[in-house]
Amino acid sequence: MPSNHNICNKEYLKSLLSNIGATIMGIKPAELRNVILSKCGDCCYWQECKRCLLEHQNLGVLEVGKLKKQNKIKVLFYHPSSLDRYLRDKHILKFLREIGYPKIYSLDKYLQHLKKRLESKEFPHEIGVFFGYPLKDVLGFMGYLNLDASDWGEWRFYGNKRVSQLQQKRFEEARDYVKERLDNIEDAKELYQVI
Repeated sequence: MPSNHNICNKEYLKSLLSNIGATIMGIKPAELRNVILSKCGDCCYWQECKRCLLEHQNLGVLEVGKLKKQNKIKVLFYHPSSLDRYLRDKHILKFLREIGYPKIYSLDKYLQHLKKRLESKEFPHEIGVFFGYPLKDVLGFMGYLNLDASDWGEWRFYGNKRVSQLQQKRFEEARDYVKERLDNIEDAKELYQVI
C-alpha cells in the first residue's frame, strides 16, 4: 500500500504537470505559476519536483520569488528551445530591445532581465511574448498599438482575433493531451515520463 507521502506527492506533481502541459510539449514557450510549498514531514514537494524537472533538457525552471504569507513561490517554467525560437523573431526582439532588454540577445540574459522586472513593483506586461501570445495582443494590451479588444481567452485579444484564437486552441489541446496522459498513470514514478 502506498504511503501518504507518495499519494500526496503524486497528486502535487500531477497537478503541477497538468498546469504546465503546453510548456512541457513546447507549444507554449513559458508559463508563470504560483507553486505551493507543501511539505510532508521533512520532504518539500516543490524541491523534490524541481530536482526531477531539471533533469530534463526540454524544461527550464526560474524561481522568481516567494509570496510572503501565502507559502507559495512564483516560478517561470519554460521550454528552452521553444522560448529561444519565439524570442528570436525579429519583431519580438525589436520590441523587447525598445523597452530596455539587452541589445545582444541571449536566452539567459533575457530571462534574467525578465526576472528583475518580475521582482520590481511594476508588472512586466511584455511577459506575454514569453508566454507565446501574439505580439499584436501584447502591444495592444500595453497601449502601443491602436487596436480594440476583440475577444478574451487566456489573455485579451486585440484586432483580428483569429490568430489569437488559434494560438489559444493550440495551448488548450496541448494541456488536454498532457492531462489525458497523466490520468492514465498509476505509479508516481511514471509521471516524469510524461515530460
